[in-house]
Parts: sequence; C-alpha cells; structure tokens
Amino acid sequence: MKIAILNAQNLFLLDNPSDYQKKTTLKKFQYNKPLLKTIELSRAIKEINPDILMIMEVGGEESLNNFNKNFLDNFFIASLIPGNSDRGIELGFLIKRKMPFSYDHYTHKNRIINFNYLFEEKENERRKNLNLPIIHKSHKFSRDLAELRVYSKENRDRPKMILLLVHLKSQLDFYGNDTNGKGRREAELKTLINVYIKLEKKYNYKVPIIIGGDFNGNAQASKTDDEFKYLYEKTDLKDILEFTNLPSNRRTTLIGSHSQYGLKNPQFDFIFISEKYKNKISLEKSGIYYYKNSKTGLPLPYPQEERDLRDFPSDHYPLVLEFNNF
Repeated sequence: MKIAILNAQNLFLLDNPSDYQKKTTLKKFQYNKPLLKTIELSRAIKEINPDILMIMEVGGEESLNNFNKNFLDNFFIASLIPGNSDRGIELGFLIKRKMPFSYDHYTHKNRIINFNYLFEEKENERRKNLNLPIIHKSHKFSRDLAELRVYSKENRDRPKMILLLVHLKSQLDFYGNDTNGKGRREAELKTLINVYIKLEKKYNYKVPIIIGGDFNGNAQASKTDDEFKYLYEKTDLKDILEFTNLPSNRRTTLIGSHSQYGLKNPQFDFIFISEKYKNKISLEKSGIYYYKNSKTGLPLPYPQEERDLRDFPSDHYPLVLEFNNF
C-alpha cells in the first residue's frame, strides 16, 4: 500500500469561481490554479502512483473532482467533506480505483479543541463573575481532521488501516491574538493526538493508524516546537523520515527561496506511524518526492530566488510511505 500526502497549494479548479464564492464563506475571489502548475502537479502524482493520496488545500469537492477527471484520467475515487476553512481550502482523499478494499470517510470538523483566545477567556470570566452566560465557545479545527478507515471487503468489523489527515493552524496571526498561531495549533495537535489514542484503544492497538499532513511548524523529534511536544509525550509515533535516517537539515518540505526562509530548511509536512510498524515500511521507497524538470526529468534544485518558484507546482513537496504486507 503506497500512501502519499500533498499540500497542493490552492488547488482551485472551479467551473465558475464567482458562483463558488457566492455559495461559500470565501471573503475574496479565488482564482483557479495556473494550468501549467496543475499539469505538473498531476504529472508528479502519476509518477508517485499512490494507492491513496491524502491531499490538502483543495478548493472544494468540485475542484477535486475536476482535478481527478481532467488531469488524472479519472484514475481515483475522490472523497472530500467541506471543513471549517475560511479560505475554502479543504482536506480530501484520492483513492485508486479497483482496489480490494472499502472505505469510510469521517469528519471531525465539529469537534471542539478546548481553546479560546486570551481576550475571549477574559470576556467569559467577566461574564461568569456577573452571573451571565459566556459568549465565546471553544474553537474547532481551523480546517478539519479528516479520517479515512480502510476495510477489507470481507470484514467491516475492524479496519485494516486508519488514515488521519490534518492541516493545522497556520503561523498567520492577522489580529494579534495568538502569536504565530501557536496556541491554537497546539490545541489542534492535542485534539488530534487524543483522537488517535482513542482509536488505538478502540481497536486494541491492532490497527495501523497513520497521521499525515501539514503541521505548519517543526514537529521533528529534535528541536521540536513546543506545540508538538504532546505528540512525543503521549505516543510512540515517529516521523517516517526518522525511519529513513535522513538528516534533519535535509528534510525540507516547505518550498521557498533562501531569501524567504534563510537557511532554516523547514519541514512542515509529516507522516507519523507507530514505531512498532517499522518493519512494514519499505524505507527505500518512502520519503520526500522531489518535483522534476519536465524536459530533463531531473529533480528541480531547491529555489534560490523568488523567480525560481515558478517551476514548482506547489510550495510543498509530497511525502510517500510504502507500507508492505498490507
């Protein structure tokens, strides 16, 4: 079973973008993804050839269906449940057709994350002291936690595998309420891990549960950003790039010019799995997929200047996990 994750960077492929804006909560007009970038993105997916693609930043069900139909030869079954994003960027799955499995797709978009901004906490406390009802309820995932359960067609009592896909709160903080989005991102991470732990217990620790997505920060085992430490405190989850022994300074998944990121080499994208499944991972077939030059077939060098970014179909590299004996 080959599983890949991909932040597709604003994959809007709408028949009528203006109508889409009217039907959703989008605050501004969203242009469709440039054609050449979309073609290159589809070329990368075809080369990866995943059985299941966990995909982020998709402009709704229509965009995912159009991408699958018009650029991927309708090779996949597309599944997307709209989440909470105010930008209309959603989480979805592309599942290879004619595999001997059945699937259930769940959303956790209505799950509370036990988080309020400081000004909301103060207002709630003030109202409590006045014996008034609070007005600020806990927030939910900024996008969603998308869950895909994979079953054999003969047995739907227990999944063969569970995939959890997230796109955690970004580092943007337009209103100055949560520096770098850290507090909300930490609350989303903790909720994600608590869901993981409950699923582990529900299926008696016998079902592989894979967490993948854009964490919008450094969740590496070394020099972990504070908001991700709960993952290592509560689980034995391990980043697949740890299994492959790729040096931490070569795990860059966020693509930006050196003038934009300096020499930080940020890894924002992760696939986590319990260490007990290490022997089922094909290490030589797992890791970062590097976009290719369409003419030479060689990997594109990491961009040095802003103009180099035009050659990349997304600002994130895909990650691939090859799971054996499934």
